[in-house]
Amino acid sequence: MLRNRTHGLFVVIGIIIICILGYFFLRTSSIEKTTSIVQKNKDTLTGIATEIIKEKNVDGYHLHGVKQIYCWNDTMVDFLCRSSGFASSTSYSGFYYSPDDVPLGFQGESMNFEEAEHGWKYTESEGDNWYYTEKICDNWYAYEMHF
Repeated sequence: MLRNRTHGLFVVIGIIIICILGYFFLRTSSIEKTTSIVQKNKDTLTGIATEIIKEKNVDGYHLHGVKQIYCWNDTMVDFLCRSSGFASSTSYSGFYYSPDDVPLGFQGESMNFEEAEHGWKYTESEGDNWYYTEKICDNWYAYEMHF
C-alpha cells in the first residue's frame, strides 16, 4: 500500500516538473509577442498612432492582442498588451510609438537608461522596479515594466 502511494507521488511530481519545464521552454517572451504584432501591422499601427496624437483621442480603436491604448503627453502612444500581478508584484508589457524615434520611459516618463541586451534598461536605485525597452523598427519600441 505504501509502495503504491510512493509511486503515485513520484508520478505527480514528474508531471509537475514536466509542466514547469514545458512552460519555460515553450513560452514566447512578451517582447517577441509585441514585436510580432508591430511587424505584421506596422503601416496600420503607424496610421492609428499618428491619428491619436493628432486628435488626442484613443477611443474607438480595438486591436487584436492589445488590451488598452494610451497617449502620454503627445510624445508616446502606448499599446498595452499584457498586465498581470497585484500591487507590488505587477508587470506590464506592450509596445509604443515614438514620433521622435527615441526610446521612452514607462508611460512617457523620463528615465535614466543604460544599454542592455538589445535595448535599454532602467533599474530603480532603491527598490526592485525595472523597465526594459527595445527598438522594433523605425518609431516603434517594445517594453516591459515590472514593479
